[in-house]
Amino acid sequence: MATHDSVPMDRLVLGRAIDEVGGEPLPIDPKVPDHLSRLFDDCDAQLRRVRLVEQHDGQAARTALAAAGAPVDAEITYDPNHSHGKKFTQDRPFRTACLLHELMHVIVSRKYSRPAGAAGDARLINFHYAADGEVGHQARIVDSNFERLVTTVRQDRNLTGEQRGHVIDRLENYAMAQATVHNETVVLDLLVYLKLLRVSPGSATFAHLTRLSEEALERREEGGPGMHVRLVT
Repeated sequence: MATHDSVPMDRLVLGRAIDEVGGEPLPIDPKVPDHLSRLFDDCDAQLRRVRLVEQHDGQAARTALAAAGAPVDAEITYDPNHSHGKKFTQDRPFRTACLLHELMHVIVSRKYSRPAGAAGDARLINFHYAADGEVGHQARIVDSNFERLVTTVRQDRNLTGEQRGHVIDRLENYAMAQATVHNETVVLDLLVYLKLLRVSPGSATFAHLTRLSEEALERREEGGPGMHVRLVT
């Protein structure tokens, strides 16, 4: 597998999975930011403990976490013919973005600390928490971060109208409705989608998304109970 500072980024497992779900291949691009390259590596590694299942249900991809002790961490179902059905969204890049979104759900389920015995959707909560009272507070910070991001998106002249429409739709109609489980998942799928569409290097939106993703990565990898979501500008 390629290292962060070498190209092409040949992540064979992830590349095969993207092809399987009907997605757009990841870019072979020496200018891919090191942070995004790290996330591609993380998703490639996680795929080794995920079962992919084709399912023609009209859903781009969905995750079901496995029980403790299972031979895999999760099952991800996908529809290779999925169409988002929105004029501002390109389907093949979106399928790729959705696969990585679901892989981030699995990564989140394994990285964050939570109360013993947490089950179901509690395993998908994308921040550290020791008691239920810490969840709502952090979700409100995530919402504030997304509100600031929406302002950036609306002012970003380096996005096309279609790109702007896709990002705002993902934030306002999806992420902000489920902030407890759709912080870094949606941030990652938007970074991937915009990279596949070759967004301008000067895009303030791409830079803002990267800052949000870096904040989340630091909490996942270096934090623990008491390291809460931070406001990002």
